[in-house]
This record gives sequence, structure tokens and C-alpha cells, in this order.
Amino acid sequence: MASLKGPAHWPTAQISWQRPLIMPERTDLPQSVRAGCAQQVTRRSRSSLAADIRIPRRGRSIGECVKMRRVEFSRDVLQSAAADPASAAWSTIWQQSCHQGTCDPASAVLLPWLSTTIAAFPADRRETPLALAGFIALDATDADRATYADDIAALRTMAVERLPEVSDDPAFVYLLQAILGFDGDETWGKELDHLNDGEVEVRCPECDEEALVDLSGDDPEILPGLSSELAERLHAEATHTGRGAVGTGMTRLFGRMDCPSCGIRFNVADHLAGSFT
Repeated sequence: MASLKGPAHWPTAQISWQRPLIMPERTDLPQSVRAGCAQQVTRRSRSSLAADIRIPRRGRSIGECVKMRRVEFSRDVLQSAAADPASAAWSTIWQQSCHQGTCDPASAVLLPWLSTTIAAFPADRRETPLALAGFIALDATDADRATYADDIAALRTMAVERLPEVSDDPAFVYLLQAILGFDGDETWGKELDHLNDGEVEVRCPECDEEALVDLSGDDPEILPGLSSELAERLHAEATHTGRGAVGTGMTRLFGRMDCPSCGIRFNVADHLAGSFT
């Protein structure tokens, strides 16, 4: 895959999102898709790949032949979406591209169209389409990420440029998550929006007891912190752009907690990442 890696060290006082984060080497299919073929995961069930996927023939308009899960986007749908960022056509595109939290890898053919279309929108109307693009880029295969590397980079730049002026806290989280999706972060490119939910379900690594963690309140079971370098970078960006409530939620999402059942202390975020300390 074309390299999208950034520098190995990032300042924590102020982040430059102009270069992507360093992410693990990807295999041909994203981990989030591979895992979905075998099991269900917290909050979102991952769907298996559809057998009936056709990529448009080279030289044909994307509006003429984009078929995913036996559904074709008509030229009218794409034209309506391109004409108005508030068009109901965007809901159609979203629903036909992504299913239960996982995007069909074939939807990667939309990335050039998304890049061109979103660039033509006013900056304050780009947030929702960019969130969709982040999900699509994340679930694309390595081959498609290489093919559409320039489009992914352009979409990422638009997300970065919009981040300081984003409309509200939830949109900030979705854009930050989209940036991580463009970077190929298999976990936080989809799971960061727990911050918008205000809660996250965790499982104790010792006794397997499940607990619902409040990310927006003052739950005494949570010890706020930033358990990773990525957490520090995300928190610094939230603080730098004046998103104090988001930053506070991050200290809880990336903090530690004592299991209410057995008392063991563990990192909240490590439940989502699949490893405990």
C-alpha cells in the first residue's frame, strides 16, 4: 500500500494533523471486516463480505455502474447528492455503502467522487460527507487504498482544515474519527464516537463482568487519564481547538477503572482495542 505514515514523534501540546499517524501494517482485508465474518463485537455487528460485488468497468461513469450487495447507485442519486450536501440522496448512499458499522469494500470506488464532490461544497457543509468518506476509506482493501491514495489524502486534508471550525462537539468527534479512518486506524477510526454516545460498555479482563461506563459524568469508578500516545495527541487536539467537554470525555475513555465486581483495575480503552494491561 502507498505509504501514508507520518513522523514517529508528535508534540502533545499542539498537534499538526497535516500528516497521518503511524498505523500498523494492513493485510488485504481490514481487520474490522475480517473479524466480522466470524463474530459480533461490542455495539456494532460486522457483516461479512457480499459475494455479489462488481467494480465499475474502467472508463465508465461511477454513476452508471456501482453495484454493492445487489444495489446500484443511479446517476440521479449521485447527481442529487453532489448538488446539495443536505439532499436525502446522502442517506441513500450511506445506507447502501455501510451496513451495521462496516462499509462494503467495493464502496471504495466512491472515493474519487467523494473527493471531488465534497471539495465543491462550502466548508461548513462538508462534515457529514467527510464522516462517510472516513468509514469507506477505513474498510477499503489495501489495493484500493493504494489506488485511491490521492483521493484519501485530499479528503483527509479537508477534514483537517475543517476541524478547528467544526460546528459542534459531536461533529468534532466524527471528523477526528474520520481522520483516523483515512489513516487506517482499525480501532479508533470507528470507535471514537463512543464519546458522542456518552457511554461505553467494557468487560473486566479478570472476571468477565460487563459494565457500562459513563464518559460524560463524574463516575467515581473512573480514574481519568491518557493511557497511550494516541490518547495524548487526541486530547491535545481537543484542548487546542477549545473542545473542553470532548477532552474531558477522552480522559475517561482513555482512563482506568476498578471493576465493580472483582475490584481489578484496568484501562477502559483497552477493552475496545482487545488487550488488557
